Amino acid sequence: MSDYHLTIADKQSGPHSQFYIIQGIREGRLHGSELIWRLGLEGWQPLRELEDFSSYWPLTPEAQAKADAAKELARARTELDQPQPWLRFWARMLDLTWFFCAFTLFLGFTLPESAVQWLGRLDRPPIPLEPFVLLLYIPLEAWMLSRYGTTPGKSLLRIQVRTLPGSLPTFRQAMLRGWLVYLKGLALGLPFISMFMMLWWKYRLVQNRVTPWDESSEMRVEHGEPEPWRYVLLTGIVLGVAMTFLAVMVQKWPEFEAARRNYLSK
Repeated sequence: MSDYHLTIADKQSGPHSQFYIIQGIREGRLHGSELIWRLGLEGWQPLRELEDFSSYWPLTPEAQAKADAAKELARARTELDQPQPWLRFWARMLDLTWFFCAFTLFLGFTLPESAVQWLGRLDRPPIPLEPFVLLLYIPLEAWMLSRYGTTPGKSLLRIQVRTLPGSLPTFRQAMLRGWLVYLKGLALGLPFISMFMMLWWKYRLVQNRVTPWDESSEMRVEHGEPEPWRYVLLTGIVLGVAMTFLAVMVQKWPEFEAARRNYLSK
């Protein structure tokens, strides 16, 4: 083991063992500005610059903050939350359902009846309106995520969206994520294609533990354990929506049948 000589305030001392120097650093008696020499060095040099003790110096507050942030970022990247594709699916379906209902009510109360009827006739293949309505949901979802880290549907199922270090996303990050969900995850909301893509991304999420939109926006999805009453409420909402849809279909079926016959007769 090398013997070290110190020069402190122009006074030399030594030889000292490596353990003595390390203890001095840890106890704060040595600050790094002292000069040190050992066999093999060309001359005296500042203690902090000697590689023998480089790993024992405490980090500055700035360096410590950077190290902590890098450590948290690495932990978040490697310890992603266990994926729950079905919870995420139902959370998004709930969000889209309440948004479509609110949007429909808004149009019904603000537009004249003739305009509402025109939109109803327009919302048929090959011009479905759902992809255009989904565009309006993107900035609203981004605002909710940047402010609360969740949405009504996600909140019901105890889902939170955070950045990799664990903070709330910015509006810009949430907008980027929303656009990627719209383009990739929902395939623009196109009928049938959208459902196929959601099934595909479910498989990819289980395999890779992360979706492309979360990875590109540097965000992660955290899951809590939903209580039983949350599942009961979810089931009630789904059944209510399904029954409402069936009731509307039964009421509108003669109109659809007449339109089909009219189309086939041309």
